[in-house]
Amino acid sequence: MKHRPALKSHHFLLPFLILASAIASAQNFVDPIIGFYPGKSPHASKSKNNITIAIVLPYKSFWNLTSQADYDKCSGCSWWRTMDSGAELAVQLVNNNSVILPDTMVNIVRVQGWDNVRGTGDGVGGAVVSALEVAQNTDAVAAIGETQGGSTQIVAGILSQYKIPFCGGVQNLPALSDKRKYPYFFRVTFGNIWGQDLVTLLSRWNVKRVAIVYDMDDPESSGACVDIKTYFQQNKIIILSYRSYHGNDANPEFSSILTEFSRVDARYMVLCAQAWSASYTLMDLANKTGLLAPKYTWITTQPAYPPDYPGAGPDPRLDKLVGQIYVAPKPISSTDANLVAMTNLWNRMYASDPLK
Repeated sequence: MKHRPALKSHHFLLPFLILASAIASAQNFVDPIIGFYPGKSPHASKSKNNITIAIVLPYKSFWNLTSQADYDKCSGCSWWRTMDSGAELAVQLVNNNSVILPDTMVNIVRVQGWDNVRGTGDGVGGAVVSALEVAQNTDAVAAIGETQGGSTQIVAGILSQYKIPFCGGVQNLPALSDKRKYPYFFRVTFGNIWGQDLVTLLSRWNVKRVAIVYDMDDPESSGACVDIKTYFQQNKIIILSYRSYHGNDANPEFSSILTEFSRVDARYMVLCAQAWSASYTLMDLANKTGLLAPKYTWITTQPAYPPDYPGAGPDPRLDKLVGQIYVAPKPISSTDANLVAMTNLWNRMYASDPLK
């Protein structure tokens, strides 16, 4: 096993370490290693050298599920399984290619990550145990995974101290873009940072006055609005009102927010919130109170879908959202050669194992 540099003394880790020791039993972090999986390759030369990649996911929630019915009962499990399958597929592509990493086999070690289903209410301190396990007790040269912003910050912070590259596949938390804190973290999705783009858009429209509202219970959304507010202030866009609400509350207080927006005569509003959240209730009330009308423009970081909307197809409730602008990365063309090739690989994997 290769030598790891000693973990630097950083006081910010102490509370997490204490918390981890307190909740370890709740999420079974005593032995977070799920298993070691040696790579396979048709090329004999690949066996000359070996490296190991760690995949960190909430395995204990989905690893032993055997039917679609089991997955249907577990929120997030199908998503996590897809993340694992995607990482495994990438490793297979490397091992089956004699040009990529020649003379080198890639192995996988699967490690239990923080589980927001099994560990709800426990906090994310257990992620410290997972990160230290990867850094100190495996030969992993890099890691991929995690699913939540807070747990990713912990794992990314620790692995950066050990100089282990860590790739996130789904995290949108803006704070993770800070290379001073997470120099070895990178991600393949967007960072939920919209400030500069919105300044460009509003400048072209000659808009100088805006109101902002965000879900303070969601770190990604609140972080997005902090970035937007910062860029607005730097570019002399007046913020007429800057309000927040508790999206986790059963009945968030929206009426006072909309009353204030009306009082300050806001015509352009920015909403930072997740899709399928309380944001739909806010937009529904805006529609009822006349603030979702032709003379008003709402810009949202995520579409304010009803919580039970399937995500595609017509729904009369969506008519209330007309006039909303959803900021999104430019989608890749369905005919893109790389996308077509990856789709074919996924289809072959699903054909061989429908539960992948």
